[in-house]
Amino acid sequence: WANARNASPDTQRYDIRFASMQPVLAGKMPLIVAADEAEEIQAAVAFGVEQKLQVIIFGGYDAESCAELLGRCHVAVIVSAGHRDPRNDHDDYDAAYTLPERLRKAGISFCISGSARSETWNTRNLPYQAATAAAYGLPRDEALKSVTLYPAQILGVADRLGSLEPGRDATIFVSTGDPLETDSQVTHAWIQGRAVDLNSRHTQLAGKYGEKYRRLKEGR
Repeated sequence: WANARNASPDTQRYDIRFASMQPVLAGKMPLIVAADEAEEIQAAVAFGVEQKLQVIIFGGYDAESCAELLGRCHVAVIVSAGHRDPRNDHDDYDAAYTLPERLRKAGISFCISGSARSETWNTRNLPYQAATAAAYGLPRDEALKSVTLYPAQILGVADRLGSLEPGRDATIFVSTGDPLETDSQVTHAWIQGRAVDLNSRHTQLAGKYGEKYRRLKEGR
């Protein structure tokens, strides 16, 4: 399609589906492949090598067993979720919780997503996915990087996001404590240097009923 389009753009109809794949085929964008089982991971890496594509594994439950292959082909893993059940009956109960630390020890580049269970509507639980990994062996600083710096590096945007350095996009937040702890509250946030309004239906209800019970306590 791309060759035909370049040769005759007036006669070859534009197709947004094919057009969207061009940066991937040109190696400018990674191809993210959902794969949990070892055979799936091996097939995805082989496909990337054959087609000369930059592949990233999403899921990676069995990635530890493919460590040598992933390292040799420079393939990173996006852990889809830490809060999930073991995939196999014979697995340890905490197999999903310990996966990030096992990947780190195996020398595999990884980050934590949480998308498999929470999706984008519950992204607020992402820090707690990293916190669970920290509770099951992942060093605390590595847990924080797994949801900040490492995703930016894996997706190729570390020159703009993921760390607090001069020249970055100033996409940051301020919290009352450790962002991996459930009792910490985000008080301020900025995206590309622009302040974000953190008011929501949740904060409105909290304010409403907080005031109600304050008045009841005072006997008003």
